[in-house]
Amino acid sequence: MAAVRSAVATAQPQAVPTRRRFNFGPILVNGTLAIICLIWTIPTLGLLVSSVRARENITTSGWWNILPHQAWTSVSQVQLEKGSDLTQPMVVNGVTVTDDQLRAGYKLPNGQR
Repeated sequence: MAAVRSAVATAQPQAVPTRRRFNFGPILVNGTLAIICLIWTIPTLGLLVSSVRARENITTSGWWNILPHQAWTSVSQVQLEKGSDLTQPMVVNGVTVTDDQLRAGYKLPNGQR
């Protein structure tokens, strides 16, 4: 009986390896489901946050205001003379800076930006 099984096993044709194509179907389905889950999660998170906030805070501001953020306040404003050449370095509050540095947010030695 063992000889018959081995003969049957060897008689079956072997599959020739073929080039596999990449299937985008599962990636597309999983990506779509992830987007749907995110769309449903954000309002649910908002309801959860709003349930622990005071009534006055709920009516005056959105739930996303509980997220930490740095508030920018203007300390002073620099007025340049008309016709100032912005391509040249200038002295502002005792520090020599360029216009590009000021636009990017230059940090003064005392920690102010």
